[in-house]
Amino acid sequence: MRDDFAVIILGYGRPNKTKTLRNLAMSGYTGRWYILVGTDDPRIDEYLEMYGDERILVFDKAEKRHLFDKMTNDDEIRSSVWAYNVAQEKARELGIRYLMVLTDDAVNFGAIGAVI
Repeated sequence: MRDDFAVIILGYGRPNKTKTLRNLAMSGYTGRWYILVGTDDPRIDEYLEMYGDERILVFDKAEKRHLFDKMTNDDEIRSSVWAYNVAQEKARELGIRYLMVLTDDAVNFGAIGAVI
């Protein structure tokens, strides 16, 4: 497995139901993976306890909200759009060049990913 590739899983509120990890393992994936959660997740401590702080990437949606326009008139931050964008930033910080971003309930994997 390449050392510059990783899977980042977008998580929120269900640390004990991260189906994607089980399905990655069943698919034979043995590479790097991380779970990205926002500081607004009420169960962030459970993620850290279950997976360790070396696997959990944390970001603050309120800090990132100014980085792009959601194209709506509301000021709501309940959206995964920030996590998708922050995933690339976090990957760069970790030295990851090739990235696959998945939701925490992914069960089928296709040819998706990004070069950053």
